[in-house]
Amino acid sequence: MRGLPQLRSRIGLHLGPCIVGNFGSPTRLNYTCLGDTVNLASRLESLNKRYGTQILITEQVVKAIGDEYCVRPLDIVAVKGKKEAVKIYELINDKENATALDLEKCKMYEEALEKYRFGAWLEATELFEKFLIQWPLDQPAIQKREHCLSLSKDHPNHWSPVIVLDEK
Repeated sequence: MRGLPQLRSRIGLHLGPCIVGNFGSPTRLNYTCLGDTVNLASRLESLNKRYGTQILITEQVVKAIGDEYCVRPLDIVAVKGKKEAVKIYELINDKENATALDLEKCKMYEEALEKYRFGAWLEATELFEKFLIQWPLDQPAIQKREHCLSLSKDHPNHWSPVIVLDEK
C-alpha cells in the first residue's frame, strides 16, 4: 500500500491484577503499570522473537476470550524470575475471519504438541515434519521438531515439557 514498508510488532497479553497510574513525585511523574501480570506480558512480548510469532497470550487470556478466536497452543514456559510455568498460545485470528487453513494449522500443530508433551518424541517428530510440509517456515514447529529429535537420541530419564527460560 503506497510503497511503505510493512509495520510489524510483537504483543504479549496476560490477564490479572496490576497497578496503573502516575507514579513518582509532583515534579516528575511517570504514567506506567506495575505487577507480575505486566511483567509476564512483557516476557511474552519478548518471546515472540524466539517463536517467530506476533501475538502470544496466556491460558488466562484464552479462557477469557472463549471460542471467539482461533489460537494454537505453543508451549509451557517458566519465564525468567518465575518458578511457576504458564501455557502460552499464539493468537492466529478471530473465528469470524479464520480460514480453513488457519484451523487446520492449529489442529495439526496441537496434535504434534500433545505427542511431544507425553514423551512420544518419534511420533511427534513425524507429525511436526508433516506439519512443516505445509508450513515450512513455521518457527515453533521447526524448534519442536529439533527438540524432539534431540530428546529421542538422548532418552532423558527425568524430562519435563516445561521450557525454563533464563533470558528476559
